[in-house]
Amino acid sequence: MKKGTLLSGYFLELSVHLPVSVEVLENKKSAFLTTLSEKKAVDILAEMEPETLLAVLNESDLALWGQSLRVASLDGLVRHNAHVQPGALQKMVLDADAWIRRRAARAVARCAASEDAHHMLRTLSGEDTRKAVVVANALFWFDDSWADELLEELAEDDDGQVRRSAKESTANKARRLQARALVSSFLNAQTGLDRWPFGKALEVTGDEDTIDQLWAGVRDVQVQEHAKTVVKAVEKRLKDLARDIERDRA
Repeated sequence: MKKGTLLSGYFLELSVHLPVSVEVLENKKSAFLTTLSEKKAVDILAEMEPETLLAVLNESDLALWGQSLRVASLDGLVRHNAHVQPGALQKMVLDADAWIRRRAARAVARCAASEDAHHMLRTLSGEDTRKAVVVANALFWFDDSWADELLEELAEDDDGQVRRSAKESTANKARRLQARALVSSFLNAQTGLDRWPFGKALEVTGDEDTIDQLWAGVRDVQVQEHAKTVVKAVEKRLKDLARDIERDRA
């Protein structure tokens, strides 16, 4: 069968599922149970209709979605290289759950036009102290010069909490850039022995981007096995971080 025929069939199948996916999510009833159908619906919409996914999210009672499904939605947008307006993510950028805010900020950094993201975050940072803290915490995901400039401004803010958040975000950005360089070294290492120290370093510095970069870059089976170990360690550390964030919120 020709590749074009396969692709046509693939997109036809997805298009049939699009309205069903919307209906599944619009009719979500419980925050305590995330079904396989809901996870599949989120993935289909993130790939094919990201704006529709965000519209459903913004029009829904997010309390019914639970943390896991909202995270799946945000990570799905990044994984599928979706292009969205940052305003559609603003509700989750300002969410009461710090873990959702973290993933939403990452989605803005990866899926929105830089100029639009800049406008939204600068506007929010000037509205009140809480939003300035949220913006400061979000900026470590951005590589743009405007983000560095805004972070420097917030580091000089009159409010101590804003300054502390900006300082922490600066450290997080340095760690993220270090992890990015380590991923490259890990993937380009010639032997398992050469690869080992980079993998160990990634286990303590890696983040959500690290996981995506490893899966996208692995080609060799042996490297894949080592990458699985690294990813498992990073995922555990991120889960521990999420638990710490939730505990601090409580």
